[in-house]
Amino acid sequence: KKRRGAWTLAQLLLDRGSGVDAYGSDVVDHCIVASGLDGSLPLAEQPEDYVHKLHASLRAAPSLADAITTGTCGKPRLLLENDKFVSFAPGVFLQHEAYDVREFSSFCEAVDEYFRETKETKLQSKAKDATHAITAKVEKIRIDQKQRVDDLEASLALKERTASLLEERADQIDAVVQVLNNALQSGLRWDEVQDYVREEQAKGSPLASLIQEIDFEQRVVTVALDECSAKVSLDESARAASSTLWSLAKKARMKVTKTQEASVSVIKAAEKQADNKLKARAWQQDASRLKRQKSTQAWFQRFAWFVSSEGFLVVAPRDKGQCEQVLFGGVLRPTDALVLCEQNGPPTVVRARNGVLSPLALHEAGCFAACRSDAWQRRDRAPAYWVPGFSVRRVGSSNSTQVLNVLGDVAISSGTKKTYLPPTQLELTFALLFKLSDDSLEAHSGDRPGRVPDEELLRLTPSEEATESEEEVAPVVVEDALPPAPEPHFARTGKLTARERKLLKKYGGDIDAMREAEQRRIGSRTREGRRAPSPEPLPVDEEEEVPSPVQQKKTSRRQRGQKKKKNRRRDDSSEDEGPRVPLRLQKVPTISRKKKTKNEGLEVLIGMGFARDAAAATLAAHDGDVNAAATALSAFDQEEEAPPAPPSTAELLDGTSSQAVARLGPLASDAWARCTREIPALDEAAMAYELHRVADLNDDAKACQVFEAFLTADVEERERNDRRRNEAAAREKRTGIASDFVEAPRNLPALLSGICRRIARGDAPKTTKSAGIVIEGDDAEHVARLTGTPLPTDSLTEAVAVCCPTSACRGFAHSLKLQPGGTKKGRAARDALEILARAASDHVDLIRDVDANEAILALVGNTRVTHQAASQLKKDRAVDEKQNKKKKKTSV
Repeated sequence: KKRRGAWTLAQLLLDRGSGVDAYGSDVVDHCIVASGLDGSLPLAEQPEDYVHKLHASLRAAPSLADAITTGTCGKPRLLLENDKFVSFAPGVFLQHEAYDVREFSSFCEAVDEYFRETKETKLQSKAKDATHAITAKVEKIRIDQKQRVDDLEASLALKERTASLLEERADQIDAVVQVLNNALQSGLRWDEVQDYVREEQAKGSPLASLIQEIDFEQRVVTVALDECSAKVSLDESARAASSTLWSLAKKARMKVTKTQEASVSVIKAAEKQADNKLKARAWQQDASRLKRQKSTQAWFQRFAWFVSSEGFLVVAPRDKGQCEQVLFGGVLRPTDALVLCEQNGPPTVVRARNGVLSPLALHEAGCFAACRSDAWQRRDRAPAYWVPGFSVRRVGSSNSTQVLNVLGDVAISSGTKKTYLPPTQLELTFALLFKLSDDSLEAHSGDRPGRVPDEELLRLTPSEEATESEEEVAPVVVEDALPPAPEPHFARTGKLTARERKLLKKYGGDIDAMREAEQRRIGSRTREGRRAPSPEPLPVDEEEEVPSPVQQKKTSRRQRGQKKKKNRRRDDSSEDEGPRVPLRLQKVPTISRKKKTKNEGLEVLIGMGFARDAAAATLAAHDGDVNAAATALSAFDQEEEAPPAPPSTAELLDGTSSQAVARLGPLASDAWARCTREIPALDEAAMAYELHRVADLNDDAKACQVFEAFLTADVEERERNDRRRNEAAAREKRTGIASDFVEAPRNLPALLSGICRRIARGDAPKTTKSAGIVIEGDDAEHVARLTGTPLPTDSLTEAVAVCCPTSACRGFAHSLKLQPGGTKKGRAARDALEILARAASDHVDLIRDVDANEAILALVGNTRVTHQAASQLKKDRAVDEKQNKKKKKTSV
């Protein structure tokens, strides 16, 4: 900063361009102190020979900087003042002689200790401020209540003093009232009465000296009584006014008493609230301290997860916001399986181990997905199925179908086989898993053995057909020319019918066998043994021209009914095995030679494209002859001259774009040529100003980098628009509501100009927030560190709450069964932790340290703990509530 508008010596030396600013403030201040000068003074206040002294001391700056680099300038140290850290220094400097120092072996250790201590100091001061704010609020309430009581007591004392003075001087005040009433009754005006009172006060009349103010409109006189004043009405006596004041004083005394009692209760409530806040803050500090002491959470602990009985990791999103991360953020791999439930259940991922999946793990994942779906609230079992991970697509992708009634937006590729899982009971288990240290891993290596033979394990490998993303050309279909396609079986969403559940139970989830059985049943029921109509559309070579409504032949209702009756008959003599499709034949549109009425002829001419006024006038001139009027209008129907084309951008800019391209280097020219080829909406002439800006960089490599970034940004923008358009189309197809998608206009010149400015400044490219997550470590390593059956000799770090199917946690030391119920998951989670802590004989500290919020997130809503200790816990809570109510009544 400047001092009195002038640069100080230290500021001048540390300013950019001074020549010694690169040495840093420590070296410069050391040289200033060594020269005997004061760096905080401006140049005008420096001694005359300060230049020579400063020059002599600055000559030692390079050697001092080298000594700091080599570590020969002394040990790194922290500077303390009053036992508080002030700063840190890499060595010994003259300006730090007044501070206490603490030396370290390395500069990094000194800096780490400084910031650690300052951070702890800030946290302590912050905690102290928060505690002071809580206690200060109570103190403020106490002061406010005391001030309110004092004000009421002062008002009471004033009323009592005024009433007593009125009684003492009642005779004089009554005389004053009598004199004023006589003056008013005699016919004097108000101003004359005021003048009379002033004259008497000037003469020293004792009665007039009592009068302080007169309000003739309200008929009130204010009399002065020693240190206070009182208002007396001209229609009453002084004793009546005193009686009124005594009654007001009595009410004020009662108000003071009530206020004192209320202030005591208010202060007690504020103190109790402050104590609760202080306890909650202390608990929060302890919880945060314990959380910092705990080990780092694994990547899957942010989701709903569990470990199957065979050691497979199963992950599901907790809400709709996490579906994007689970499906397309790296959790789901092509070799994994995605389990879906048809009752708005979360997409559950079963992560493969060494590319292999177990049917038992899929069965447990199906139970997990069904219990976390709406079926848990309805208390009705819902079917679940699984699909390979490589068949999962984004909504709106080509050759894919969106899956409805599933949490989140997910689609699967067309033709993907859905393998339904056996139905399961709606039952989960709340259990605790303990994290093992490195010393205890070997003792639990066989906790989760394989239960399925190796020949029954599944290995999902994406086929070449599934990886192709080319869009198929849709066949041309004539509207109303095909019969309605039959309803597909086992491919629709929603609840299964009784027939489908029966087939599902009979064939055990084999979709192909069920579809063949259903097709055989449909084929046996068709008339005369014909097969069911094929749902595939017929190819049509040419598209028929649809006639205008005016040119179609009109038919009566009776004729249309007769045609329908005739069309009911079908000729089955054809030997063609294809489906018999009644084609709709249309007549060639021609103008009828039959004479039409005037209105019909006018409509015909309008339908042919002529204007209404010209058609009406021409038709009237030709006596209603439609053909003659059409011929006349066609003869005089001349095409309007097209407006002159506006000048192109190249003509307006006079070819400046070609001049800018000529200034580019070989690399930049090739990159720009690639941009013009691959960006369809690019107008080179309109980019003249931006091209000149790129050419002004005078760097061929940077210019090439600009064009490459421009091409990449354009491709990303087009892909983003295509994805949004496909999502809007899929949403319109799903909901039936017209899409309001409008593609945003693209400003290519502004895009190129922004990229050029960014690269010229050397800024890093902007990166969008990715939905992907960082998956650290192998699944087998994470699973190996979790056990539900800890041994007495194990070294445990923490306990983790998990909610999983019952078959996945058999034999766990700490577990509770859950069923659909009416208890909210917050209360259920706390009750479950309390029950497990009471029933545990060991590891109680770890169970008590389990975060209640993590347990709440692991549970599902509206549940019921089936353990017998839950009812006893409910009774104990009721007893505690009754005792608390009694304590409140006795305290009041």
